Amino acid sequence: MATFCRTLVFTLLLAWSYMSFAISETATMSASERKLMERVLFDELRITSMDVDKEKLMLKVYKKIKPILGDNWFAFWISNASWARSKFSDSEYRFVYIVINNDNRLNHCLIVYYPYQKQLAFIVSEMPIGDSEVVLNKYNELKKDENYRVMQDSQNYAVFGHKKFVDYVGLRVKGKHGMVNYVYGSIIDVPTIGNKGEK
Repeated sequence: MATFCRTLVFTLLLAWSYMSFAISETATMSASERKLMERVLFDELRITSMDVDKEKLMLKVYKKIKPILGDNWFAFWISNASWARSKFSDSEYRFVYIVINNDNRLNHCLIVYYPYQKQLAFIVSEMPIGDSEVVLNKYNELKKDENYRVMQDSQNYAVFGHKKFVDYVGLRVKGKHGMVNYVYGSIIDVPTIGNKGEK
């Protein structure tokens, strides 16, 4: 009986520490970041299944979107429900196209929800603007990088694609001005309650 009690106490403490770790990680979100996560995931994408671990899901998406929020950000989006004449506003396949403005750049993020596969396709486009010298330096760097292939190379722009990942870089120069467009994507598995194998 003493062994059983010790095992039970140990199991309860382990479960409590795991839950408090997950909660403490989502607690690092600001109120506006949390509101963005809730609106996008639960209102727009309608990820409302009872078996979804909502805190884990918010944390997974937050870790992906946090780097592109930056300082002093503002976001708006287009989703299934954005058009009055849409015949897909109630579709089970959901998307949100988020435009994020911040002090340094303009970013776009597309999230598509596949409910039967319990996955999100997550695609980001970052567009920092700078002078042409910075863009040309990036061009020369990518030309030498063996991990990237040249997809297009013309007088005013070039496009590079990573050989193994969904990762593209578009470069554009016009006079003294230039722009780099980083486009990359990943898949996010929607975590379910009780699935210990998911991170």
